[in-house]
Amino acid sequence: MDRNYLPRFFFLAAAVNFALLQLSPELIGFHAIGHTFLLWLWLALICLGLAKKQDLLTAFGLGLAIASRQTFIVFIPILMCYWYRNLGLRGMLKYSALAAGVFFY
Repeated sequence: MDRNYLPRFFFLAAAVNFALLQLSPELIGFHAIGHTFLLWLWLALICLGLAKKQDLLTAFGLGLAIASRQTFIVFIPILMCYWYRNLGLRGMLKYSALAAGVFFY
């Protein structure tokens, strides 16, 4: 049996969730005023950077996400472990400093 159906199933479930919940009439006005639109854009930048292994984009997105909402500091240790594993200590410090610079700017 082909196991490629599982990722397609989760993608379909996520699309249905988005269509039913995020595009509901109650939330259109809430999102239309920009409450979380930019935050989701910054999180999408992080995900895109991780998927394409573009660490500069990931660090930039992390700095913007933390600047938008400070509860996203939970991503700091996760991304630091990711950078340390892929780039070593020097790369981790470099991209952590970049994310901090974006946040403090």
